[in-house]
Amino acid sequence: MVRLLFYAAAIVPALAQVFAPNMATPTARPSGLGIVTSLPMPELPEGEPGTYGAGARKPQYGAWYHYEQKPIPDTAVSAPGFRPTLDPNSAPGERKYVLNIEYRAGSPDGFLRRMTVINGQFPGPIIEAVMGDTMVIEVNNRIEEPTAIHWHGIHQNKTQYMDGVPGFSQCSIPPGGSFTYRFELDQEKGTYWYHAHFGNTMSDGVLGALLIHAPNDPLASQHDDDHLLYVADYWQDDSETIVEAAKSKDGYRGCAPVDVPDSVIINGVGQVDCSYVQRGVPCNTDVAPHEVRAAPGKRLRLRLVNHGSHSLLHVSIDEHSVTVIEADDTAIEPIRVNELVIAPGQRYSIVVEMNQGSHGAGYWIRARAATGCYNDKWRVDGQAILRYFDDGGSAEGFALPQTQQWPGLPDMGNPDCRDMDDLGYPLTPLEAIAAPAVADETHVFTSVVGEFVDPRTGGKYVGWGFNGVPFKNLINDPLLKVVQDGREIDPSRLASAMFTGAAADIIINQLDGAPHPFHLHGRPFSIVARGHGVINSTDGISLALDNPTRRDTLTLGPKSWAVLRLPLDNPGVWPLHCHIGWHLSVGKMAAVVVRPDLVRAIPQPADWAALCTGDPLEIGPGRRSYMPPQARRGD
Repeated sequence: MVRLLFYAAAIVPALAQVFAPNMATPTARPSGLGIVTSLPMPELPEGEPGTYGAGARKPQYGAWYHYEQKPIPDTAVSAPGFRPTLDPNSAPGERKYVLNIEYRAGSPDGFLRRMTVINGQFPGPIIEAVMGDTMVIEVNNRIEEPTAIHWHGIHQNKTQYMDGVPGFSQCSIPPGGSFTYRFELDQEKGTYWYHAHFGNTMSDGVLGALLIHAPNDPLASQHDDDHLLYVADYWQDDSETIVEAAKSKDGYRGCAPVDVPDSVIINGVGQVDCSYVQRGVPCNTDVAPHEVRAAPGKRLRLRLVNHGSHSLLHVSIDEHSVTVIEADDTAIEPIRVNELVIAPGQRYSIVVEMNQGSHGAGYWIRARAATGCYNDKWRVDGQAILRYFDDGGSAEGFALPQTQQWPGLPDMGNPDCRDMDDLGYPLTPLEAIAAPAVADETHVFTSVVGEFVDPRTGGKYVGWGFNGVPFKNLINDPLLKVVQDGREIDPSRLASAMFTGAAADIIINQLDGAPHPFHLHGRPFSIVARGHGVINSTDGISLALDNPTRRDTLTLGPKSWAVLRLPLDNPGVWPLHCHIGWHLSVGKMAAVVVRPDLVRAIPQPADWAALCTGDPLEIGPGRRSYMPPQARRGD
């Protein structure tokens, strides 16, 4: 199956000659069942003056800013499947996958560009497993820069060298190289995902879902159907261009912090007004929304994954309240909402009761970027379609939805920029686990925007770090090796905490006026307290220790703090970082070192050590983006 232009089977350079810039062409879209149906561009509601995304646009960045575009590959990207297929009752064993990272031509929102994808697909293929499996995943790097794959939410207990973070848990996979990740799934079940952790190449398309099934899944009885829903803000320029421009004196599109995306995409598809994109680039105004199809009377589980690089997204379905049953990988007591807020890196499962229509009825699925959270009033919305579909019914001739957005939803020009639990929605785990009663140690990380100096150029740039230190990423001398060798972590390299007891508290003070999502590798944490302002200890703070919210990614709203209680049962050198890709790529990452004495006893696999052949002083993504050695001669 193909999706025309975006999922084209034709040679894409020929498309560039056939379609003049900013001209439309007919399009098609595959449904969730793999059926291709012609569908015209929907009549989307007009935005308010000064807004864009659904019917209106922001200022003409294409007319003001021109960035060099990468050569368009001859082969077009294709669409993956969006439904899980593995039997949850499969016997555990060794489960093998092969991931080829390669360039493809694609236009997720209509703007033709070079994408970096996995196995030719965007999003990447679903990786499925059952609890107890041993994963064997071969990654082949067929692009021009190093890479690595992180398995977001996987504990990597005793296998931290498989966590997939260059400069932390491994040396990068070089261009033309391969590496096989091996790890066991002895504790995990639920919705996870995987993505590149080199610079912000994730935003170029290197990502996919990782679903771990369990025979005793407490959520299985709550739904009849299962479908993935990837949501993300999206930029048309490649990540390297954006990061380098953001660190220049002029910034990216005139702004030092990367701010407003070009579009919001759902399952890899979005829409733009081609009259506002960069001139000279083929663009298609008729990219049709993705359709999610489910039978009337069924209970549809939608697994949401926000793979975006900046925005909180507000997700809703017209005329359908939804039941939230999973936060990250934690099954929770069901809560009913009209709209869900999801940050980059987070996952939620929601259940939609298909009880509002009959075969052919359609309702808009909306993903609205909370652009007001970063002081920009432009509106950027994405749309998909929820379609009532009987297997025996006609697959053609469906009308576009005429439904309206739920009344009373927040204005995205002035949203409340906080997490679901911080907004008063209880994310109570179904499996009641108390947080450790006592924290033996406490460490405070403070996050605030600042002006830093690029160690390569000496130039100043606006960026982020922890405790005033941006991550200096020595990609050929990973921190795991530093600790295993018995060396001290250089405090100028990054902020770090070292824990040696049984449990610890991590306090994060988020001092910016915009929200930030924070992700901790290695294990879920318990959110035992939140508040506004600044704290330096838990003295006098009421802590929720009885079955608190557990997850691996939380959002901290403007000028706020959180206390994360962490059992120290997984030795390692674990990243703690902002999951805004543009912030991470300029250094917003710290290290949480758990039980260094036990870390030193973790054996180093031979193929892992073989990756570390480069200059140990080479600086990679973190404080700046990667530049190949030949391009740095004369520095």
